Formats: sequence, C-alpha cells, structure tokens
Amino acid sequence: MRRSASVLAALLAVALLPACTGGPPAEDRPVNLKARVFLSTDASDAQAKAVESHLRGVPDITGLTFVTRQLAYERMRADLKDRPDLLDTLKPEHLPQSYEFTMPTRRIFERTYQGPLRGDLRKLDGVDSVVFPGRKSQPSVDECVMSVRTAADPPLKLDIVVFLMNEASEAEKQAVQSLLRAAPGARDVRLRGREEGYEILKESYRDVAPEIAASAKPEDLPEALVLTMVDRDAVFRANDDRIDEQVCRLTGVERVIVPPKPLARRHPA
Repeated sequence: MRRSASVLAALLAVALLPACTGGPPAEDRPVNLKARVFLSTDASDAQAKAVESHLRGVPDITGLTFVTRQLAYERMRADLKDRPDLLDTLKPEHLPQSYEFTMPTRRIFERTYQGPLRGDLRKLDGVDSVVFPGRKSQPSVDECVMSVRTAADPPLKLDIVVFLMNEASEAEKQAVQSLLRAAPGARDVRLRGREEGYEILKESYRDVAPEIAASAKPEDLPEALVLTMVDRDAVFRANDDRIDEQVCRLTGVERVIVPPKPLARRHPA
C-alpha cells in the first residue's frame, strides 16, 4: 500500500500556534514552530543524510530531528486515539520518514519561509515535500509527477503544460520558464492566463460534463506555462529526461502534464 507524503502530511504536520499574551513583540516571542521535510518512499540513506547535512547548515533553526516511520506512527496513534477508524489499516511502513526542525521566533519563521530553503530542499534527491505550519503546502513531488503519469485525458498537442500555484511569485515563474526553455527540443514557452484556461475547460467538457464548466469561473483556474516542443522526438526525450520531476521540484508548481510517448507516436509531427 503506497501513500504519497503529501496525503499524510496533513495528519503528520499538525501545527498548534500559541495564544497571544503580553511580553515581547509577536515576531520576537518564542513560538517553537516546527517545519517538516518529508522524504520520498524510495529515498536512500545517502539522500537522507544529504538532506540532514543541508538542514544543519541553515542558521537559526534548532531541534533538528529525524522522524522514523515507527516514530511517526506512534505519534499519529496518540494524536488520533479518539479516531480508531483512521488507524485500522495504517501501518508504520505506510508513513514517510521525515526531518523536523524548529524556528524559535516568528521573525525567524518568516525569514526561513520566505528565503531559498524550500526551493533548495525540493531540488534535493529524495525530498518529496516541505511543510511549514500555517502555510499552504505545495503538492509533493510524488503527487505532482504521478498526476502526469496517470492523466486520463492527456493533451492532444505536443505541449508540456505546467500549472502554477496561485501563490507563485514572479521569481518562481521565471525559474520555471528558464528550466523549460533549456529543455532539448524546446521551441517556445508562453504564459497561459486564466481566461484562456477557462475557454479550454469549457471546450473540453462541453459534451461530456457541461456542468463542470458551468460551475467554474476563470478566477478559479490556475495560470500555466506552456512549452511547445519542436517534434515528437523532443517529447520522447522529455519523457526520458523526466522533465516532469525536474519541474515539480521547483517551488510554485502545482502540476505538470507531459504527453506520454504513445500519444506522441500517434500524433502527427
């Protein structure tokens, strides 16, 4: 039974924020906020050690702890003791290993969250997701990539489509664009706005599920970066190079769709 780290992160990364009291300014008050770095299910010992080494080099964070599957399971059993139905089929091997670390003040939390750490960690092999308490988490690398491999309705054109998170910054968008432009066989990269995405949605579901388009609004849809490849061979290489995983490791990315090889073979160049 394989479960992605992101599915379990909501249970594993419970953040209890302290109540406001008198004393130092809120940004300097001790809060002990714990962030977590979840490892991929197939992360090697060497990859885990590389993550630990990177975290030990980050200033101002404390209490770095390696959370084994067994420890995560014991914690979850304690947290969900009143919900045995959620634990009936759960076993330690279903849970990801992770590292957790503490940010002792709100000032340090904000600086750490806004800094390059999240992006640097996602680029490390063996990292699946990075979760900061109280902040929306980016989908895990595993979840993002799996959505590509199991897409029910792959695009008809030989385009690679990268859906962006609503919170993606301009710097994050530029980083994704740079990676896409550097892909072998890249012809053009353009930003697809929400309005265009809405028109595509309406056309795609017009005959099969018109209620989906009727209930959606342009502002509900994400922006996307669309990479057009020069030919089918370029699509084959993109699959072989796992460009989906490369892009999913960048911050600000929600999902990636790469045309599978069988589709590229059927579609004319």
